[in-house]
Amino acid sequence: SDVPLEIEDVLGPFSGPDTPIEDRSAAAPGLFSDLLLARLRPQHMLLVLDNLEHLLVDLRWLESLLDRAPGIKILITSRHQLRLRDEWVLAVEGLPFPRESLSQDALARLDSVALFLQMAKRADASFTPTDEDWRAIGEIVRLVEGMPLGIELAAAWVRFATCRTIAEEIGKNMDFLSARLRDVPKRHHSLRALFEQSWALLSKDGRAAFRRLAVFRGGFSQEAAAIVADAPLPVLSGLVARSLLRPTSTERMEMLEVLRQYAEERLRAFPEEYERILSKHAAYFISYIAEQEEALKGARQKRASELLLSEIDNLRAAWRWAAERECSEMLERAATGLFLFCDMRNHFDEGARLFREAADGYVEADDERERVLYGFLRGFQAWFTGMRYSADQAKALFDESLETLESVGMSRELALINVLSAFGGHLSERERKRRLRESLAFFQDTNDPWGKAEAHEALAWQLVTADPENAVDHAQRAVEIHRDLADPWGIAMAKFTLGSLFTAHRDYERAKSE
Repeated sequence: SDVPLEIEDVLGPFSGPDTPIEDRSAAAPGLFSDLLLARLRPQHMLLVLDNLEHLLVDLRWLESLLDRAPGIKILITSRHQLRLRDEWVLAVEGLPFPRESLSQDALARLDSVALFLQMAKRADASFTPTDEDWRAIGEIVRLVEGMPLGIELAAAWVRFATCRTIAEEIGKNMDFLSARLRDVPKRHHSLRALFEQSWALLSKDGRAAFRRLAVFRGGFSQEAAAIVADAPLPVLSGLVARSLLRPTSTERMEMLEVLRQYAEERLRAFPEEYERILSKHAAYFISYIAEQEEALKGARQKRASELLLSEIDNLRAAWRWAAERECSEMLERAATGLFLFCDMRNHFDEGARLFREAADGYVEADDERERVLYGFLRGFQAWFTGMRYSADQAKALFDESLETLESVGMSRELALINVLSAFGGHLSERERKRRLRESLAFFQDTNDPWGKAEAHEALAWQLVTADPENAVDHAQRAVEIHRDLADPWGIAMAKFTLGSLFTAHRDYERAKSE
């Protein structure tokens, strides 16, 4: 390393008596001369070394300086931890950036946005952001997650492109973030150059884990990293030490989106590995959804919903992977859990879209099992379409779903779609009652208390005019079953139904009590 020689040149005149330093060739490479160390030992000074990450191959000089000159304090900036005994680490994150849509005033108060505006003015003194520019600037600083170099490289493009175009290009290709400034080190000419430098310093295991982690979206747990990407905690900690990952909690980590693009590019260079890791990712998160289904129907509902929300980006990716490849078993396992999550969280747009994408792959299915799956997926799409868009569109989808499911015979899928269709008010009243009684009988025979509660509640709505006493009885049964399940969402919905029945018959005291 040439660092000791460069430090000698800078500090020599300030480090003691003006006596000649011995022949540098006599000192071992990477070490300070003994004479300079002797001069520095009595000194008290702060030595600042910036961007040291590209000079970490041989740190013997730093160890000798720390051991033999205790009055010297050293402040080092580096994208990689030094891993020395005397090192104290302070992680410096990117500038604060918007994680959701903000007003112009709120954006203007963020340091990341202020830096973009400053760099944009430097690139084009006439730059004045429009309303559309403000929204795009928020997206730009979010995409680079407040990274100052990324912001500076992005802002340099305002002379040639709109802020909206800049944001779109960053989302598609990290090589867009490059510069040709003569007075900037080559490693800062682009994010790719910066990432290539870090990649070159990784071990074989570190490189393999880093590229595999690209399949995750929106972060990941330590467990998921180990199972999906074969990345145990020691490897993850090494990537954190090199600023390629960052912890978001004691259990979770995440990767900058532009870094993820780079890692994915590296992974795609190994097509078989890429497909294998995508398959493992989908299998893990499809199971994750399926495992939360029962919890979503009972006492652990809130926790299950929060867990799924924390992994929403990974869940979307896994579901779409299974849908694109028509992995029937995966879709069957996760469908009800995904439906419950989207319904409870009012993700109606997304629910309609995800179930439509999956169902479209089975339109021409001949296999009986796949036809049942098609009817089930189309029924869930119908429900969310009715909640968010048009009752007429929902009716057409429900008709298609029910016709498909009935062609195969009574099943868990048909029993549930009967209930959803009845809640939506589709088909005739007589037909709805018939279907609901069949569904209730099926849920009773298969010992499905949650399904029974839903069928009772739907029947209550059908009988509100013709048989109000029986309607109240069905609603009360629904409340009781959901209470037995300790299902907060189910209790709330069933009590709403019960209160609505009392209100419809002007029994306001009983309605208030519910």
